[in-house]
Amino acid sequence: METGLAYHSDANVELALKQAVLNEAASIVQVLRCLIEFDQRDLVSETPYPSLYHYCTTELGYSPEAAYKRIRVARKAVEFPDLLRLLEENKADLARLVAVSAHLTHENESDLLRRACEMKREQLEFYVAGLAPKPATRDLIRPLTAAPPQLALPAPPVSAPEPAAEALPPPVPQPAAAVEPLSEKLARIFFTADQQTVEDLERLCRLRRCRRGNSGIVIAEALRRMREDIDPDLRLVSKRPRASRPATPGSRYIPQHVKDAVWRRDEGQCAFRDKKGRRCCARENLQFDHIRPFADGGVSDDPDNIRLLCPLHNLAEARRRFGDGWIDRAIEARRQKSDNDGGGDPSVPG
Repeated sequence: METGLAYHSDANVELALKQAVLNEAASIVQVLRCLIEFDQRDLVSETPYPSLYHYCTTELGYSPEAAYKRIRVARKAVEFPDLLRLLEENKADLARLVAVSAHLTHENESDLLRRACEMKREQLEFYVAGLAPKPATRDLIRPLTAAPPQLALPAPPVSAPEPAAEALPPPVPQPAAAVEPLSEKLARIFFTADQQTVEDLERLCRLRRCRRGNSGIVIAEALRRMREDIDPDLRLVSKRPRASRPATPGSRYIPQHVKDAVWRRDEGQCAFRDKKGRRCCARENLQFDHIRPFADGGVSDDPDNIRLLCPLHNLAEARRRFGDGWIDRAIEARRQKSDNDGGGDPSVPG
């Protein structure tokens, strides 16, 4: 392979490599600066993607891990600009800055960033773990010779949207190895469950007379039954309409038959389209949005006034309609009410 450096001396090749590394660091910093500006202007709401994470992995072509690291550091750098300086001077890499970002405060910034630059990777991981220690878990030693004959579990179902409610866009998910592919049709799934769930699973396994280690069959059946009950796609195909209470004139409640009609028309996908006509790809966490807002006299019992939107585009549309000030006050009011009630996600009207 021709590199263009074949006739350079060994010393010059090393110098060229070091300079390329510095250029690479500067390039990453420029990407982060652009990402910060893109994020602060909320330009992703004008694209057919439901989050900045989806934009980075789809439009920009980053891997999930690379996208996560860049978004995490970019958003943290708004409050702590020294993160970009350390990257530009090649004193720390993205992985180190991601590791300490969740624990950064203005009080510990100097010490924590110094450790991120000076500590070995393993030492830094243990130090960061000590900042938020977790309880020790019991050892689990289980020999695995072959995958048990379990049924492949279906993909997580699309959540049934809540009527006319807009949650804040969720944080960017950190890549996690919750699903481990075993073959083309089998996967091992890891999840945490409370004691009651464990007892329920063991009871169902006994009732189904499942062999030990074959609980995937029970979980698969339970998931299928749950999807048949709450997944609009499956319910519409099976023609089993969900009971719907009568619509009250002037109410923002969206009757079930309207939801079903909208879901069928929008094909279970966010209806937003950008200026180029590209449609948002989101099919999860969708919400029913009033095209003419309920606050402006929009009705809830007419499918022509209801559409499916993802949280990001629903929030962007609300800001466009009512203004940032009104929406920010609504979010804060919901957040305070949620805190007083002891939980729940803050939301704004759709």
